Amino acid sequence: MAKYCPYCTSRIDSGSVCTKCRYASSYTGKAHHLKPGTLLNRKYLVGIVMKEDAVGITYIGRNLLEDSRVLLTEFFPAGKVKRNNSISNDVQPLDPGQYNKERYQFAQSMKQISSEIIDQCNNSTYAVTDYTE
Repeated sequence: MAKYCPYCTSRIDSGSVCTKCRYASSYTGKAHHLKPGTLLNRKYLVGIVMKEDAVGITYIGRNLLEDSRVLLTEFFPAGKVKRNNSISNDVQPLDPGQYNKERYQFAQSMKQISSEIIDQCNNSTYAVTDYTE
């Protein structure tokens, strides 16, 4: 697979510095974040975290089929779930019943603004939206 910049998701043809945004291609995120380079639904490449709040984590991403930038918002309610990305990308809810109810509500609310909802990936739900500068 081609190499992509974790900061802007542009393709890196050679070397380790992105020619578009000038960042070096190394990045270290937190243990509960998905690692840059993670592939979702065999279609979306995960980049760095753009925002994290009480409901979830938003990553910059790339739709590899359409070669376009996207935002990937993962349902990851603070204090209600955990993950250690060195072991697994799977989300571990502290209360699975409540988590599944809230995850369903998240998916329903995001359908209005998302181009796609990815469910049952990493025991989480992701909303894909267009990236705008």
